[in-house]
Amino acid sequence: MKKRIAVVAIAALMAGSLTNVGAVSAAEPTEITFWHYMSEDKEGKFVNEAIEEFNNSQDEVHVTAQYLPREELMKQYTIGVVSGETSRLWNGR
Repeated sequence: MKKRIAVVAIAALMAGSLTNVGAVSAAEPTEITFWHYMSEDKEGKFVNEAIEEFNNSQDEVHVTAQYLPREELMKQYTIGVVSGETSRLWNGR
């Protein structure tokens, strides 16, 4: 049940992030990077599977998961906020 909720939440975040993108070209999908700190052998495996399923379900948006250790994720997020260039999606609990 938690996995299904997580998939729905990720999909909702992805769809919500498109509101600022503008017109989406059929030839080029919108690229979204999802920063997360979930271990690659546990939760991260599920995240990758959910993203792969999402990517295969449509062709307007392509999501790429990027693993960062928690400390690095928080550092990159801070740098991104200051510079105005953050990942569209991130997991930073």
